[in-house]
Amino acid sequence: MVDTTGASSTRSSATVLRDLRRTVREARRRPTADTSYAVYLALLVVLVAVVPVVRAGWLFVTDPVNAVALTSAATMPVIAGVVGLVWAAAVIAGRLRGPVVFTPFLAHALTTSPVPQRRAFARQAWMSVVTLSVAGALCGATLAAASAAASAAAVTSAAASAVASPSAAALAAASSVSVATPEIALGVALAASVGAACGIVAALLWLVGQAVPPRWSALAIGVLAALSTAAFGAQAWGFSFDPTLADTTLAGLAAVGAHPLAAPGALLAALTLLAVVPLLLSRLEPRVVLGQSLRWEAVRLHTSTLELSASVATYQSVPRAGRRRFAIGGRARSLPAIIVRRDAVAALRTPGRLAIGVLVLLACGALIAGAAVVAPPAWMLGAIAGLAAYAAAGPLSDGLRHAVEAASALPLYGTSDSALLLLHTLFPALAVGLVVATGAVLVTAFWPPAAALPLASIGSAVIVAIGSVVLRLMNALKPPLPLALLTPIPTPAGDMAALHRVIWALDGVLLAGLLGAAASLSATAILAPLAVVAVAGLIARRRWVVR
Repeated sequence: MVDTTGASSTRSSATVLRDLRRTVREARRRPTADTSYAVYLALLVVLVAVVPVVRAGWLFVTDPVNAVALTSAATMPVIAGVVGLVWAAAVIAGRLRGPVVFTPFLAHALTTSPVPQRRAFARQAWMSVVTLSVAGALCGATLAAASAAASAAAVTSAAASAVASPSAAALAAASSVSVATPEIALGVALAASVGAACGIVAALLWLVGQAVPPRWSALAIGVLAALSTAAFGAQAWGFSFDPTLADTTLAGLAAVGAHPLAAPGALLAALTLLAVVPLLLSRLEPRVVLGQSLRWEAVRLHTSTLELSASVATYQSVPRAGRRRFAIGGRARSLPAIIVRRDAVAALRTPGRLAIGVLVLLACGALIAGAAVVAPPAWMLGAIAGLAAYAAAGPLSDGLRHAVEAASALPLYGTSDSALLLLHTLFPALAVGLVVATGAVLVTAFWPPAAALPLASIGSAVIVAIGSVVLRLMNALKPPLPLALLTPIPTPAGDMAALHRVIWALDGVLLAGLLGAAASLSATAILAPLAVVAVAGLIARRRWVVR
């Protein structure tokens, strides 16, 4: 007798899922005019914003100088370290917003339905795997194409320099291109395989961060951060991977092994790891899925109104540790010492958030000090470091936000609002400056190019640190969206009011990237980053006056 219980259960689960998704689609259905406008708006954004950025990125990576810098053997440890940091960030993101997130109604319906979780959550999980694997494959193929561009430029330069024998130069160029073409195709395919494998692992770690308990995710983050630090240290200590093939297009293979089969092997190993996806989906707690879905819906609502600070505050950690440690106490008698102690204790009450912020600030200090003495592509590294420093200064600058909120209420501390705000800048300025300077000192101590100008490298890092605190103060003083920005500004290119609103919402992020890029222009040029800090200070002062 054939047991049909399992088959009928599977059919019923599929029916329940189909009915739920049909209900959600019908609730989201919009008129044809609204759908057409949404498609038009998406195409316009892609053509105006996405295509120029993609083209600029392609021109950057295919530039011969940049291509050699990105695909050289000495850069392989750095790429490996970046991949490790991306994996650690995936675990952190899973704790905040994992891949299995729905609308609040659908999340409640799926978590309370009799459908097994490995089936109810499968679509979201596999979509994340496919998306990140494709993104990784594109990154790997882009690096391989950049290396091919560098090789072609080198061949062209060599042929052009051989003016004494034009026929011999043409013959050499033609033969090199005919030989390199199969190797270029093979290198692109293998690099894409490595990138896809890295994307699959990132998707799995994203799901792991959402499914496993916090202590296990913290252990995974620590291990990945340690491996990334070791990879960065390998480049600083002079260790580099040696490419085994003649064409530099295949230099990316050196990061995974010497044999050409290493890249397909890495992809096969990553695909094998996908067998744990159903197990992870079964371990997901319904309250985690529902809570993350509710927070994500709140973030979408805040973002639609350009309330980015409220969106970030949605994911801010709730203080749980150190509840018995008094913020005001000890032997401190002066008000500055009391406020510094209070801000320090407040930061220690969210240890996970504080630890991540300190690690990121250390990396930012190292990156700023190193970027100040390297080649012209350093401006991009500096911009990334400036953005990361601005984000990592958040856990240390909660006192600034409290001072701004206290200034709008009745006086409670027996001091003026201006004095209270200045006193609350002491702890973030000292803490951020000290951590960033420590990262810069470590780079100047172990990396010879930065050691040539130690004071200038450390000075650039300290300026970025202080500037990040000033930008945090400017962001804390930001008022609600002014009504003047809602006024349409018709131009031949469209309504420019939307651009003004975006700039107003992202002013801190834009200035942070500009600050990091300015600090990396030259190790001895400090006027540019100081000018950015001065502009941020003037904006903060203006907002304080008209609050």
